[in-house]
Amino acid sequence: RHGFTAAGNWEPGRGLGLGATFTYYTGNPVNELVGDDVNNDLDTFDRPTRGRDDARTPILSELDANGYAIHNTMPGHSDFLALNLRVQYELPLGAMTRRLGVYWELYNLTNRNNFGNPFNERTSVLFNELTSVGSPRTMQLGLR
Repeated sequence: RHGFTAAGNWEPGRGLGLGATFTYYTGNPVNELVGDDVNNDLDTFDRPTRGRDDARTPILSELDANGYAIHNTMPGHSDFLALNLRVQYELPLGAMTRRLGVYWELYNLTNRNNFGNPFNERTSVLFNELTSVGSPRTMQLGLR
């Protein structure tokens, strides 16, 4: 529901540059679904209803006054945090207009497990389970 992003660049001189991006989200909304076409409108994006869909498993979403699950109110279990870093060095080649750039970029520097949203279809055995995770720390080196 909440997000924060900050980025900065610093060039101390002599062709050296540093940059970083920090991102944090408290979690993304999840839309709880029945997993079947209960209202016969030819899609399976139907939300659960109190009294019809909560006999075996309680409805996790907030309910409106009529007992229908409210869109995107199923609680997510995971937040997201990423710190990305870039180190660059530009070396002048002869004339002022030619340069060789060397770039080293690191993604998810903290190597944190950023899990995706829980599975949202109530008919699945995976309902409310975390089934995906973002990339681990990765890096790349580039020349330009």
